[in-house]
Amino acid sequence: MPLSPVFNQEYVPVFENFDKEHSSILWSTLYRNGYEVLSSYPDCPYSLIFDEADRLFLPDNFKERNDIIFGNTVDKETLMKNLSEKYFRKYENNIIMLAASIGYTHQDISKALNLLNTTDDSLVLGRSFNNKISFAGFNTFPDFLNTTSIEYDYILAESCRHNSILYTLDNFMSIQNAADFKKLYQELSKKESLAYCSQEIHEKFTHLFIEYKELLK
Repeated sequence: MPLSPVFNQEYVPVFENFDKEHSSILWSTLYRNGYEVLSSYPDCPYSLIFDEADRLFLPDNFKERNDIIFGNTVDKETLMKNLSEKYFRKYENNIIMLAASIGYTHQDISKALNLLNTTDDSLVLGRSFNNKISFAGFNTFPDFLNTTSIEYDYILAESCRHNSILYTLDNFMSIQNAADFKKLYQELSKKESLAYCSQEIHEKFTHLFIEYKELLK
């Protein structure tokens, strides 16, 4: 799930001193990476969420799918309520992967699903190095996930207030600013990154690293 349009350059949020075109490349490449990770997990059904503004701008490989959900990502509360009513109730366990995140593998998804396999109300949070939420898993939808906040401390406090059993998985990335972009460059320079980022996606990010190399200093 993105928190904004990612393909429609008129509406994508500008990242740091990027222009609209390269901001779209960044957000859409992060989205594509998450899609590849989910695609490598064939036993887990999933849907792709896009902002309504992206409806006419999806690449061909997305257009042909019949599991796409469009909504207003700015109005996250309404979007999440609709997802809860129409989709989350179909399954015992659900995970929301945030599109601006990277670093998780299908093994991490499996671990999160295993932790949710309990009769108690449970929540699994994927925490990024900058204390943001990369993903959130649950077996009973908690209303506090309707918030626009992706701050780990906020979600942690809310989960404690609602007496949910909380599990946290660490060491992911949520790309929000120039410092995160530099961190992304450093992590993708390691061969271990191939476990969660394909060579094709690496090349797309490399284009951005070259174009905005001043942010890497």
